[in-house]
Amino acid sequence: MTMTDFQPIIEVVEEAYEIPQLNATRKISALLPYDYYKTDKHYPVLYLQDGQNLFNPLAPFGDWAVDKSMAKLAEKGFSDIIIIAIDHGEEERIIEYLPYKHPKFGKGKGKFYIEFMLKKLIPYVNKQYRTLTDFEHTGIGGSSMGGLISFYAGLSHPEVFGKLMIFSPSLWISKMIFDHTRSFEPLEK
Repeated sequence: MTMTDFQPIIEVVEEAYEIPQLNATRKISALLPYDYYKTDKHYPVLYLQDGQNLFNPLAPFGDWAVDKSMAKLAEKGFSDIIIIAIDHGEEERIIEYLPYKHPKFGKGKGKFYIEFMLKKLIPYVNKQYRTLTDFEHTGIGGSSMGGLISFYAGLSHPEVFGKLMIFSPSLWISKMIFDHTRSFEPLEK
């Protein structure tokens, strides 16, 4: 088998998935293990922000090449994960990923964004796909502002997000995140 045999199955969950908490819609995609429809296994889930940049070589701000990484890992026997890619809100990105009030950007909508994930998206994904639903098998991640909102989600809801994949989070934008970090107490297994 070649690496192309291990390419993940990419499904568009919805082009305009409704986010009532933000009065907006976003494209949501699922990257499933290459053999997802050939097994009856249940999988951990990783929710990644900035979906436009995750598997599009023409993305204006770079391509994480998550699909290629999943294929390389699958070729080595590590294919057991579902990735949910949530597109950002373009010009609304900063305010939607900002969980606190900021003097320049105003009141952030990040808490509403996480509420959307907790109340609507995660239950939908758990119903639609064969997922492992406990906190040990549910992760969230992103970079820059996507990293900040993922870091905030992990600190605020450790009972949901047991894994964090954070790259270069925009900690500069909110000193309040440091206060939140100081009061954080991890869950015990």
